[in-house]
Formats: sequence, structure tokens, C-alpha cells
Amino acid sequence: MKKLSPRTGDEVWIKPDYAIARFMGSKVAFKTVGDSGMICTAKPIQERNREPQVQLHVRFIGTDVWKGVKDTVDIDVYIPLDEWDKLIEVKRCQ
Repeated sequence: MKKLSPRTGDEVWIKPDYAIARFMGSKVAFKTVGDSGMICTAKPIQERNREPQVQLHVRFIGTDVWKGVKDTVDIDVYIPLDEWDKLIEVKRCQ
């Protein structure tokens, strides 16, 4: 497992409604059901030899209702800081 990148600011906890992780090849889709104890955070980081980024972390217990499979899904998405301006624009469009 990769060592955590140095954090350059405060971590923010986010409360999403639900999450789905689809695996297109195996046709499995893990979705949160009820109170799955989902964790969703965003924090600024600085990886070596890279531009500053925000790490978006999502973890939840998901269930695939068609195959009867349940598992913990853990996703990390690394987004360059300048890409976050696009999300701000989405909010302004409402």
C-alpha cells in the first residue's frame, strides 16, 4: 500500500447522499444501502514532484443486490487544485 501524501491543509468531511461503484466488466455494482457508515473527505496534499492536489477519499460498505455480494469499497481520487474551479462553476450554474 502507498504511503500517505503530506497534507498541506485541513481535511474536510463531506456528507453525500449515497455512493455507487460500478465494475463494468464483471457487472457488479456496489451501492450504499441505508446507513452504511460512509466516509467522504477532501484534503489538500502535496505529492513529491507533482502540482498541489486535493485527495477525495470515499469509503463505504456496498451491496450488489443482483449478485448478493457485500464488500467495503475504498476509492481515492487525486484532483489538481485548478480543476476544483470547475466544480465551483457547477455550483454557480444552479
